[in-house]
Amino acid sequence: MSTAIKTAAAIDAAIVANAEKPHRAHLGASVIGRPCERQLWYSFRWTLAEKHEPRMLRLFERGQLEEKRFVGYLRAAGVEIWEVNPETGKQWRIEDHEGHFGGSLDGVGRGIPDLPPDEAFVTEYKTHGDKSFEKLKAEGLLKAKWEHYVQTQVYMGKMSLRYALYIGVNKNTDELYFELVPFVQAEFDRAINRAKGIIWDAVPPARISDSPGYFACKYCHLNRLCHFGGVTPDRNCRTCVFGEPSGGGLWRCKHADVRSTPNKGFLDEAAQRAACPQYSARVELTTRQP
Repeated sequence: MSTAIKTAAAIDAAIVANAEKPHRAHLGASVIGRPCERQLWYSFRWTLAEKHEPRMLRLFERGQLEEKRFVGYLRAAGVEIWEVNPETGKQWRIEDHEGHFGGSLDGVGRGIPDLPPDEAFVTEYKTHGDKSFEKLKAEGLLKAKWEHYVQTQVYMGKMSLRYALYIGVNKNTDELYFELVPFVQAEFDRAINRAKGIIWDAVPPARISDSPGYFACKYCHLNRLCHFGGVTPDRNCRTCVFGEPSGGGLWRCKHADVRSTPNKGFLDEAAQRAACPQYSARVELTTRQP
């Protein structure tokens, strides 16, 4: 047997080269339910990019590819599905906190047998491994997948819809799971308020544990920075002492030289990623914080 090692390596290299940019511009509704607020605070400030191997990137892509199958199944069952906003022709988007918090919906539907015919709902599709899927079936979304549950709450609240249809698939067996998730105002409010602190607070919130070996910390790519310090952050305007979030999803530079430019120091995404000669790393991102 002769394996095509060079071909495999070339494909892996192409996958990595075409992966999304290392830092997301906004704090996502898909992650606001994660347990550690400090992890979210560091991530929103583009502190250290998380690097994924090609296999993981393929798994992420697998989740995106499954969406078409779910839409096809629903339409075959007579359900109306809008994958994009009819008014814009683009993917459904929600935003809050001056554009710094947001997310993209998988879709909006109407006409499932479990709801009145005219009741619209959010759709959310996820892929699972065996263990995750069995837990989901046994415990339901709220207990088994809190992040996914919070994500649906944010989408429903911003879209003013009362239900979300969550569909999960076991990637190994193709078994499907369906759950109708009702909107809970208190959970929506909690998520929005949590995002507010992460975005606007100038100092990092408390870590989830003081032990670097704690399960949620052990496999976090920010473990060393969070628990020990002494890490050089990625060079961009968000890790700079002069940068701060501003309105309209922009960031603003407080350095006098930059404020005197025509854009008055307001920085779009490209400018944030580029940084400038006045860059100076924030101490909160280089040293261990209490």
